[in-house]
Formats: sequence, C-alpha cells, structure tokens
Amino acid sequence: MDSISHGLWGGAAFGKKNKKDFWFSFFWGAFPDAFAFGIFLIFSFFQVYEGYFFGPWHNLSVIPGHVVVLYQLTHSIFIFSAALFLAWRITGKMQWPMCAWGLHLLFDIPTHVKEYFATPIFWPLSDWTFGGWTWREPFIFLPNVLVLLAIYGFRYGKIFFERRRLRQAEILEPVE
Repeated sequence: MDSISHGLWGGAAFGKKNKKDFWFSFFWGAFPDAFAFGIFLIFSFFQVYEGYFFGPWHNLSVIPGHVVVLYQLTHSIFIFSAALFLAWRITGKMQWPMCAWGLHLLFDIPTHVKEYFATPIFWPLSDWTFGGWTWREPFIFLPNVLVLLAIYGFRYGKIFFERRRLRQAEILEPVE
C-alpha cells in the first residue's frame, strides 16, 4: 500500500482524540516506508543515486542494499513490538498513535508480492513472507481509496454539518 494511505489509515484508526494524535498516528502509519525509502528518495532527488528518482523502481537491482535492510527493520513485528514496548517504558503510558505502525504491517502483508518488497513480518527470526497481491491492482487500490474517502468524508462531513448547525442556532436565537 502507498505511504499516504498508510498514514491515513493510521490517523483514522488511532488519531481520533485530537489533531495531535491524528498527526502522530499519521506519522507512525507512514513511518516504515518513509524510514526505509526516505533517504534513498532524497538522495535520488539530488542525483546522488544517478537517475533513480524517476527511474526503474520495479527493478530491485537498482535499489541500494541499505534500503532493503531498513525495510526489513521497519517491517518486522518484533522491531515494532520492541519499539512500542520501549516507548511505553520511557513514557509510562501506552503510545496508541504508534500502533499505526503495526497496522501498516498488517496491511502490507497481503498487499505486497514476494518478488518485490514482500513484508518480512517475522524478521530477524524468519525470512518468511506471504505472496500477496500488489497494492496497485485496481481490486485493492480502488476499494482502499473509496473506503478512506468514506471514512474521512463521514468524519469531517459530520463535523462540518455540526458546526454549521451550531452557527445557525447562534444566529437564530434571540439575544436578550
């Protein structure tokens, strides 16, 4: 699944309390991909990796080895669990927005093919991956976008109409 969708799913699932929680959840939802691919994308943009920014991403031979290692780190349930536990121990409370990272992993398992960045969920204990479907397939991509639009449309539409109702009530109520 694309990183923006991961962030939006994280925000929808774990960022309901306030804007701060939403943006932390969005961050943690997108974090695994952003951390794994971010440095590569930035360096590619500045031509450190010649021609890769708009280059052949489908060809794994052009992706540097450190990207694969970072992908394994950020897509492991054990690394996620250790990071969540560490955050809980440091802060003394459960960091719910960080659970968007775990949701990212769950969505990635069936939406990545074995040949291209399959999710190494049990790494470093096992290299097992599930041979899923690419998230670019219309039967995955379109429902993903439509459900996200419905979730956010309902959530923010409800807020919009409630605020509108309150504004109208203030205008129509007689002032004493």
